[in-house]
Amino acid sequence: MKQRKGFVSNSSSSSFVIHRADLTRLQLVAIRHHTTVARWFCMDYCDDAWRIEEGDVEISGFTFMDNFNMSEFLDEIGVTKVKWE
Repeated sequence: MKQRKGFVSNSSSSSFVIHRADLTRLQLVAIRHHTTVARWFCMDYCDDAWRIEEGDVEISGFTFMDNFNMSEFLDEIGVTKVKWE
């Protein structure tokens, strides 16, 4: 299976899944508010938010236009166990 990770300008879609057990409380809050937190890191495209969904076991994100560099953002906040789809 082909996996795509990170910044892809004008791509059609991208998504990820992270087990909640692999996240700290601070990382979870940062993902929920990723566009605001990304501004603190002076990242580009902070207004291109991902749709974040939370379940009891996992948190996931999805975008049609992934100009927000979620891979870089997750690296910045120390998230290492990410499944990209």
